[in-house]
Amino acid sequence: MIKQLLTVIIGVGWVNVSNAQVTLSDTSLEKKTTFAVNYYNKNISEQAEIYNGPEYNFLPRSAKGTPFLDDKYDLSNATLRYNGIWYTDIPLLYDIYKDILVGTQPQYKSSFILQEQYVTDFFLLGHHFVHVPAIDNNKGKLREGYYEQLYAGKSIVMCKYEKIRIETINTQGVDVTFFDKQTYYINKGGTIYNVSSKGSVLDVFKDKKNELNSYLKTKEIDFKENKGLAMAKIAAYYDQISN
Repeated sequence: MIKQLLTVIIGVGWVNVSNAQVTLSDTSLEKKTTFAVNYYNKNISEQAEIYNGPEYNFLPRSAKGTPFLDDKYDLSNATLRYNGIWYTDIPLLYDIYKDILVGTQPQYKSSFILQEQYVTDFFLLGHHFVHVPAIDNNKGKLREGYYEQLYAGKSIVMCKYEKIRIETINTQGVDVTFFDKQTYYINKGGTIYNVSSKGSVLDVFKDKKNELNSYLKTKEIDFKENKGLAMAKIAAYYDQISN
């Protein structure tokens, strides 16, 4: 009953989620929604379905880097949607190496893996990730997993985070190092493009290439400084001038 009530309240009140913040159209409705979410999280949390995943075992500490997002070993409060329900202030780790979300059961403090088939999206450490099913057709290919959603309009810009694990043998044993890798994708009209440079992005939107080049110069957007942000701005502007 509480779950159904919470679903209705959030379904009415949740207008927009961006950068891990909730925007509601009415202050009174915001208070009611916040109360409902907090009540559910505090009073039902230990029985909530998000805590039903398998046990997670931490790897030994590495010599350099970690398997986790932003190299964080400590859990950070996150907002996530799990099986259609929004949860706030849930301590999570994103294990990029295994591409899994890790939480802690409140009562027993044991670590567990959230079942990805129920995770729609989550906000963690200033990032917004969505769960994307596998795509393998004549329009492109993506493997199933969590992708950071950098822009979502008519076009969609996503980034896949990976951790490359390197073992080095020395006199003391084996040193493990994790290196970061990021791969960017654009979904335009249902076709998936793997992009890495300004030129490859402009090729995706080649029908507006001149306008986009002018936009980049006018706005002084530096592609090398923040590749993901630049891609998002290019896609957003393309959608704007293509209406």
